Amino acid sequence: MRVLAVTHEASRTGAVLAFLEALPVLRDLATELVVVNKTPGPLSPRLQAAADELLEVPRPLLSQGRRIARVRGLDRFVPRIERAIAHSVVRAVRPDFVYASTVLSSEYATAAQQFGIPVCLHVHEAQPLSGWALGRSRVDVTRLPMVAPSEFIARELHELSGMPVPVLLGPLRPLGAGDGGPTVDLPWTGDRLRVVGCGSVAPWKGPAQWLAAAAELADVDGRTVEWAWVGSGDQLAALRAETQRRGLGDRVHWLGEQTEVAPFLASADLFALTSANEPLGLVLLEAAAVGVASVAFESGGVREILVDDRALVPVGDVGQLVARIGSALRDTALRAELLAASRPALVASEPAHWRGRLARVLDGVAHVRPPAGGGA
Repeated sequence: MRVLAVTHEASRTGAVLAFLEALPVLRDLATELVVVNKTPGPLSPRLQAAADELLEVPRPLLSQGRRIARVRGLDRFVPRIERAIAHSVVRAVRPDFVYASTVLSSEYATAAQQFGIPVCLHVHEAQPLSGWALGRSRVDVTRLPMVAPSEFIARELHELSGMPVPVLLGPLRPLGAGDGGPTVDLPWTGDRLRVVGCGSVAPWKGPAQWLAAAAELADVDGRTVEWAWVGSGDQLAALRAETQRRGLGDRVHWLGEQTEVAPFLASADLFALTSANEPLGLVLLEAAAVGVASVAFESGGVREILVDDRALVPVGDVGQLVARIGSALRDTALRAELLAASRPALVASEPAHWRGRLARVLDGVAHVRPPAGGGA
């Protein structure tokens, strides 16, 4: 069986890391595994190593095409071009099964439907992005097998398609292996309480709210609270400058992109997630895996990991966030209880368990050939 597997990029985002965990399952299913990566990135070598053939669009060419479309007011043609590319790739590869990861690759599901090829779409995104992307690709969701990372996403997809959607919580990627980068330089100073945040430095991840909480919570019972955020993004420079302007540079650190997140999580007393719309919150599982409890805004699938109400905060409520973090930092027993409450989710997301469930889902899809047509 020739399998075509598609990812939208080769970054270190949760969706791409899940795609890497799925590749061994696809390898067991396939006699030949062809991987399409729409945007090259730091994980391209790992995709190359896992595939019999890797097809990539060079980043400069892709970026230039998008710039031209914007300048000439041709944005409306971009989806049509992407669908045409997917159609061409599927026709050239002639796969027996297509696995598309994230709604940003859903035009390959459309192409598979047009050729009558079995396909499964692994959705990692919440509304409104998921609905927008699925509509943009013109995929027929009423006959599209899909997989979700949380019950929250599964419910949204069921409302769109009317189809049952299996849930694969996670996966928790192997921690501590790194990608061959340099030794981690931890930012901490002395005997301080430590709070870590992680994610793209972008509005939907709530870095501004995280900084506001850091500014408000300077100490707990006489001990200084030190904060560090792992990740890069469009707002990184501005938030670094704002941190210095407010005189917080001695205890608030914006660390930028890091090869390995686990050492920063493991060095913390608490992890704080401030996302406004989190489909699952894979980093919450990563924190739990290294023995660190979390406090988070209650969005999307977060409650499926943090089941204890004392770990949850209404989205955007910085005052409540500060109160929850303060309570957890001053009470080691509370942190232990919050961590224990996440144990069932941690077990469910263990990689071998996750891959076994994915294999069963894909095996039920890959050998059922649907009728051609649709998704025009």
